[in-house]
Amino acid sequence: MPLSQYFLLNKFATILLLMAFFTSLTETHELLRLPLLVKHYFKHQKADNNISLLKFLYQHYASKETNDTDEQEDNELPFKTYNTSGTQVYNRHSPEQTLNVNTRILIINYPIAVNQSLLPGYNTAVFHPPKIS
Repeated sequence: MPLSQYFLLNKFATILLLMAFFTSLTETHELLRLPLLVKHYFKHQKADNNISLLKFLYQHYASKETNDTDEQEDNELPFKTYNTSGTQVYNRHSPEQTLNVNTRILIINYPIAVNQSLLPGYNTAVFHPPKIS
């Protein structure tokens, strides 16, 4: 196998492994569901010609009330739900939960021993003469 083909294969394998890593451990797999968003937008636009893309996104992502009857399709849109399977471990606190922590700080002042045998400026010199003990 020529060296250039080896590097091309190595680069392809690296990209493939990185894609597998990012789609399994992060929410980038939601990007694969973007065609569902476009299809759903065109469905809403066919029903209501006056709906803009921003209004559609506001209705489906920012607003809590839904006026349409396709809640099943709405929940399949990208970034509507999050998946905690696999090795993703994190804690999402809801606004109703509070965390009360009482902490005490203990400050201890330790005396610092200063070696008086050193001459002033000895530590700042770059070269030191040899010591005879």
